[in-house]
Amino acid sequence: MRALLFATILITSLPLFSADFSGRILTNKAVPVSGAKIIIFNEFSIALVQRVFTDRSGSFRVTLPPGSYFVWVVREGYAPYFERISIPSGDTTYTASWLLHPKKQGNGDEAPSLKHILRHAGGGTHREAEKK
Repeated sequence: MRALLFATILITSLPLFSADFSGRILTNKAVPVSGAKIIIFNEFSIALVQRVFTDRSGSFRVTLPPGSYFVWVVREGYAPYFERISIPSGDTTYTASWLLHPKKQGNGDEAPSLKHILRHAGGGTHREAEKK
């Protein structure tokens, strides 16, 4: 009886809606970027939600419940890309298309740390974030 009650509570506590989140990663010259790593964190709990790689056409697809997320795209040889997305309740699809730019020698295009991303997630400049 306890196991049945636990299973019922677990099933009813799952999100009722989810969305297919898909996208395509291209270079600034519209060439697909295969093997780019897409890292998705929950904005509020900072928990890793998904980690996927793009296919040969630069495409990816995951299923996410409604909520706010930080998405980080990294690929060797390219400057990292970061975006905050929000998936509202009731949506069934969310599509993105992002551009990666090749790294330039010595210009500091290293992938930012998670701490750096979270510090600047609210927008604003680096100096404004330093004052906080």
